[in-house]
Amino acid sequence: MSPAALSSVTDPVDSGFVDIPAASEPDLIPVPPGAVSREGVVRATQHLLAERGLGISMDDIAAAAGVSRRSLFRHFDSREALVAEALERSLNWYFERVAEQADTDLSLDEWLTALARNIHRLQIDAGRAIWQLAAANDDDLTESLARVNQLRRNNGVRFSSRVAGQAWRLAGGEGDPPDAVLDAFVFTLSSYATRATVTDRQISLERTATSAGAILSATIRADVHPAPKSASRTR
Repeated sequence: MSPAALSSVTDPVDSGFVDIPAASEPDLIPVPPGAVSREGVVRATQHLLAERGLGISMDDIAAAAGVSRRSLFRHFDSREALVAEALERSLNWYFERVAEQADTDLSLDEWLTALARNIHRLQIDAGRAIWQLAAANDDDLTESLARVNQLRRNNGVRFSSRVAGQAWRLAGGEGDPPDAVLDAFVFTLSSYATRATVTDRQISLERTATSAGAILSATIRADVHPAPKSASRTR
């Protein structure tokens, strides 16, 4: 599948995010002209994927890395192999920082809002290609990109389960959190939520975080302390 075709498949809607100043810059440093190392090529590819998305070509990457197109094939057998490695590197960066959000000494409500704020911020910083990957069906991806997409899903499921369990225990819940709590974390912290609120509706990041925190708090407390059943009327 050509880069242009892949871009059209994996980007069903405009993939640009609104311009929000980054809270922290990803570990992607500019590659100096003439750098021909494998590391330099991967970093240049990460930059392009974040900025332009999955439709980048080998010519684009060569120009960004300051090398000839032929030089790229000294390190990688194909464009797909290069893009997959760069995406996996970016996902590792993303999930390392996502994992840092799970530990807290804040109160439950403060933590839920901070968690939502930081996760949505990270999803914006991750750039276009990660969003396009999330929006794609594996059948529409190359084998290498489908593998990376499965990695993204697996890590996302583990993180959602971890923070849902921690929130449940902070609220006084016992055992595993119920499905409604797990689902609430998936809904409110997903890249789709980021897209729908911050990008499509242009809702501020702070308002998005506050609303997500309130939804999560209400869902958790409703299950930890369910409303008492009404007593049946005596006839």
